[in-house]
Amino acid sequence: MRLKLTLSYVAFLMAAWAAFVVVLEFVLHYVPDTSLVTTDGGFAPRRSDLSTAAYPVVAVATGVLLVVGLVGGWLLAGRMLRPLSAVTAAASAAAGGSLSHRVALPGPDDELRRLADVFDDMLARIERSFDEQRRFAGNASHELRTPTRRRARCSRSPHGTRSATSTGSSAA
Repeated sequence: MRLKLTLSYVAFLMAAWAAFVVVLEFVLHYVPDTSLVTTDGGFAPRRSDLSTAAYPVVAVATGVLLVVGLVGGWLLAGRMLRPLSAVTAAASAAAGGSLSHRVALPGPDDELRRLADVFDDMLARIERSFDEQRRFAGNASHELRTPTRRRARCSRSPHGTRSATSTGSSAA
């Protein structure tokens, strides 16, 4: 994704530069291509003189803009995608079983921050749900074991008879 963002930044920069070059060519089109002499005997450049001077500068500037666009786009894309790395790390930790890990993304309230907040809320709800399920399973396991122990204890009464708690006819 970083490469795609970088290339899209460079494409936008190059398109803006191409528009500038088109405007430059359009303006040069209106400069006469004949030798002009001013009234005070000065020299005015022809279209071909201006083109000869401008095109090498445009070519070098295009190369420089391409390199600056690639480097700047790569750095900018990395900075913009950094919060997604934090969300990915939290998702990986959750997939590994650690539901207590949160993104807790700092920064402005933008789309990535809201995504991280929603992800944190989702992990908190899942963690609460798992905790409730563990408590329920623990309570159910305890309740299932307890009557069996009482029945086993009651069946071994010293008088050879069953006690009231084991038959279920308790007065209390």
